[in-house]
Amino acid sequence: MAKTASAVYVCTECGNETGQWVGKCGSCGTWNSVKEFRGGGTVTAGKRKQVLQVAPALVTLSQST
Repeated sequence: MAKTASAVYVCTECGNETGQWVGKCGSCGTWNSVKEFRGGGTVTAGKRKQVLQVAPALVTLSQST
């Protein structure tokens, strides 16, 4: 049975994924590049299937028409 994964942490420099937040990416060694993504991931039979949801960029009122 699949259960919803609460969060996945992805390095913005190299794309390495971890199950918990770390200060330094274990793959590329970049500090403070690991960001949290919530929802969309499911864990099934030990394999992770993920759909990352990224918040859209903010637009100021003067930029919108």
